[in-house]
Amino acid sequence: MRTTNIALLAAALVTATPVAAQTDQITLGTAMQLTGRLANTGRYYGHGYQLAIDKINEKGGVTVAGKKYKLALKMLDSQSDVNLGVPSAPCRRPTTTSTARSR
Repeated sequence: MRTTNIALLAAALVTATPVAAQTDQITLGTAMQLTGRLANTGRYYGHGYQLAIDKINEKGGVTVAGKKYKLALKMLDSQSDVNLGVPSAPCRRPTTTSTARSR
């Protein structure tokens, strides 16, 4: 589950550029277990993500193409069901070219 959440968080960062162009905020999203039998684990992930975002924002946020942005977090509930996790996370196509390679 940790790998899935990290992958969704990374995908949100890459795909958030169109939204960021309209505001000074980049919203990162994740679908995680906020309810259901694994809700306790999801709470730990959520607190960890929020702590990381708060620390990044305290240091001025992130710079994308020379412009500073603050980060925000949006968590969607997968209800501890892997079949709900992926479809609940809307993804946008990146509009920028990435230098990262998929393996």
